[in-house]
Amino acid sequence: PEGGAYSGIQVFLADPAGLDVAPGDIVTLVGSYDEFYDMSQLEVASVAKVTKTGSGAAPTPELIADPASIATGGAMSEQWESVLVEVQNVTVTDDMLDFGEFAVTGGLHVDDLFFALADWTIPSVGTGFASIVGPLYYNFDNFKIGPRDAADLVSN
Repeated sequence: PEGGAYSGIQVFLADPAGLDVAPGDIVTLVGSYDEFYDMSQLEVASVAKVTKTGSGAAPTPELIADPASIATGGAMSEQWESVLVEVQNVTVTDDMLDFGEFAVTGGLHVDDLFFALADWTIPSVGTGFASIVGPLYYNFDNFKIGPRDAADLVSN
């Protein structure tokens, strides 16, 4: 709950139908640890293995001063994996990445993980963002920030 480095882990639940949790909920999970393509995660077999035990404030994003430090190859990327992070005052540097991604200052990839395809627009090179918030995760050989909704992408 205090946040900080190494304070998050991805949870994989193959069939989340019936799961009723929200940001800030406190849960107990029964599952097993796995490194899924180099991404640390807890594999939970079913919704029955998730118990809501309380609720509190949603996590506050951890401000990362240098986006390059959490980008692929960055010195701090592993310690912030699966943690809700925020980068500020970044500019789009590449809008031609695969899988619906773009890159910002420091080479940090921004991905559409939580967006429906119709709701995701890749901004052009030079577009500035006052802030981008989302969990940092790893797939297809890159660390990426995944904004959860449009409010996590604040334009300049």
